[in-house]
Amino acid sequence: MRYTEQQNIAYYYFTSFNLAWGEESFGVVERNFGLFDEKRVINPYVTNVTLGKYHKPVRVYHQGKVLKAAGHNSTSFGRLYLEAPAHSLSGVLDHEIWFYDEDLLTFRSRSTNLCLDTYTENGQSKLHVFWCDGTNYNQKWRFRGDGTFQVVSKANGLVPDDSLSTEVDPKLSNGGAKRATEDVRVPVGIIKGSSAAAHGRCLRGVGNEIAMLECQNDADNKFTIRALDTEEIHITALDTNWKLTEDYGRVTVNSQSAESADLDAHVW
Repeated sequence: MRYTEQQNIAYYYFTSFNLAWGEESFGVVERNFGLFDEKRVINPYVTNVTLGKYHKPVRVYHQGKVLKAAGHNSTSFGRLYLEAPAHSLSGVLDHEIWFYDEDLLTFRSRSTNLCLDTYTENGQSKLHVFWCDGTNYNQKWRFRGDGTFQVVSKANGLVPDDSLSTEVDPKLSNGGAKRATEDVRVPVGIIKGSSAAAHGRCLRGVGNEIAMLECQNDADNKFTIRALDTEEIHITALDTNWKLTEDYGRVTVNSQSAESADLDAHVW
């Protein structure tokens, strides 16, 4: 169920309760497929379902690029690489989304449904994606911050102008626009392997490649892990200048230039 949710797969039950008819030779589905029994009491196997903790979708950034895993609709399924974030229809966002399990310390790729994994071959640490196993220390990753931060979304520094109208549609319950008063920051640091074979080794950017090498705490070893809900996005109509714009609770599209528009009104 978690997988279908994270992959945006629609799934349905055809009946909401078991039907009180049929015999052993027919009606098997109708008598057993419901969420509730024939007396409208929820079935135990439904009440006992446990989805577990929410796995937050994140992107792993390194010097303006993100860690990607090639998906099924590619010629190199599972290949790990660094590339600029997806943009417009030419990019594949799924390749750069990872589901982070903060309890198991694992990164699961959305595009492959496999976990980031390190292993040793001829004395060298290798990286790939592999079937997820919460007990496998090859798949456990520890982030260690260096005390610095990157700003993902800046606070709005506008001073209210009393001459501007701030009337709000009375039908809106949120009271209009809410200005961010603090920057959204993410820590910068290294991502270390946890297995005995990976002791003292970290993820490292090598051009557009990602490698597992000795931790050196230099720029090539530094990453940020950014939850998708912390990042600014702009929603535009393809091949146009139209931008989705919010103005004190009212949502419109417009093509105002950057000089005349409130830039924050275009940020979601």
